[in-house]
This record gives sequence, structure tokens and C-alpha cells, in this order.
Amino acid sequence: MPDWQVMIKFSSKSLPYSERVYIALRIAFLETQERLALAEQLELDDHRAFGFLTQVPFLKCVPAQVQLDLLLDLWDKHLSKETYSATYLDEAIVYAACETAAKLVRTEPQHVERILASGPLKSSVSVTQEFSNQLQELHLDFAGDGHFLLMSQFQDLPPEQAIKFKEEYGIITGKCDSLYDALGRWYVRPDFKDRSCGLLTDDEAQQLATLIDFTRCSGKMSQ
Repeated sequence: MPDWQVMIKFSSKSLPYSERVYIALRIAFLETQERLALAEQLELDDHRAFGFLTQVPFLKCVPAQVQLDLLLDLWDKHLSKETYSATYLDEAIVYAACETAAKLVRTEPQHVERILASGPLKSSVSVTQEFSNQLQELHLDFAGDGHFLLMSQFQDLPPEQAIKFKEEYGIITGKCDSLYDALGRWYVRPDFKDRSCGLLTDDEAQQLATLIDFTRCSGKMSQ
């Protein structure tokens, strides 16, 4: 594990470099990756909504390959020596990853055990209902006021009315930009293998590179 202090600030707290954070992000990533691979095999509609970010209604239409890329962005910032202030998107990713991981622990514990056993870091956790609860509790300190969960309620309102309601709920307009940016993305950054270090094994990163949506979409997004 890194020997420096983590530097993603969620209000007054930093996202800790802990086993639970690693597990939540790893489970959410691999669950979404597996579903993306299955969708490609079955030649399902590219615009079909699935992936861990569907836990956030406003972000349910973010393409699965972009969801994976955004999670790797968060992981990369998590390991960085630089200081970052969390955006609404960062809060949404932590929330959605924890919720996805907690659900999988409850419903498919043996699958979770395989995910953890094959990872780059050894895990000592017991995959139990109690651990599922711990994963859900993890995001409580880092999801802020959950403003990203309210955004879908304003989508069909006239702009003036939406702004009024956002102000009433304390939603900061500028912080919403990261959510809209996620909705507008289709391509992934070409350095996803580097950003996956510590979260995925080398073999898993290589498997990611074989997915059609990555081979056709990576490298097309400006740095």
C-alpha cells in the first residue's frame, strides 16, 4: 500500500486507503466489466443501461466503458500525491461502488470471494452480511448530502425552475458540471492500463484491453 497520505478531500475528510475502499471499487469495476463483456458477446444494444453507476439515476445512461474509465480516474486520484477536492461525480462513484459491492456480497458471496482471491492485494475479510453492511456504511462519510441523487428530479423542469429548486436544496451549480461531463462522454482515455495499477492484476488489465468498446474507444478522447 502507498506510504503517503491520501489526498481526495470529501468536505473535511479524506478518502482513506483502506481494504474496504479497495474492495468496493474492485467489485464494482469487475462486475461492470463482466457485464460489458457479456453484452458484447450477446451483441446487445450499445445504449442499454447497465453498470455500477446505474445506482445513481442521473448517471444511469453513462456508457459502461465510460463508467469503468471514470472509476479508474477516481482510483488514480486516490493513489496520487496531489490534492484533489471531490466533485459530485467523485461522490457518486464512491456511493455507487459501495452500493454495488454491498449488493453483490449479499447475493453472490462466492463470486465476491473469487474476485477478492484473484486480486493484486490479499484480502482477509469475511464475505458476510455484516461486511455488506460495512460497505454500505462506508459511503455515508463521503457521499456528502447526496445531491447527485437529486439531480434526476430536475431534468424535466424549465431551467429557471430547476435553478430555483437546486438553490433550495443547496446544490452548487458549478459542482454539477462533472455529472454533465460524464453524461456527455463516450470515449475512454488511452492510459487505462496505467490507472488500473493496484486495482486490477496485469492479466485483468490485458483482458480489459480486448473488449471491443475499449479497443475502438480508447485513444479517441483528448488528454
